[in-house]
Amino acid sequence: MQNIIRRHPEQRSDRGAHRRRRHLRIRAGADPFTAIGAATKVNAEPVNATGYRDLPPADGTWYYRITSRDDAQNESDPSAEASATADRVPPRINAI
Repeated sequence: MQNIIRRHPEQRSDRGAHRRRRHLRIRAGADPFTAIGAATKVNAEPVNATGYRDLPPADGTWYYRITSRDDAQNESDPSAEASATADRVPPRINAI
């Protein structure tokens, strides 16, 4: 099963101001982490969408944090941690 990561669209009060593009970088780890260097970058290309599907390398609970980088290469602090459980074992019918 793929883990689906979603973010809420930015709520902005400066609708008339110049907006910089933001590119999301998603990092994941099999253990909780606070430093982004302690996790693996999930996406090869920056994500510009509000959702992303991740297929971790192994089953179990995975922990995620997201950073945003603008065109000037300024990177935000990591987001709050989120977790999801990956399970590749398909459901099985035991009786009909």
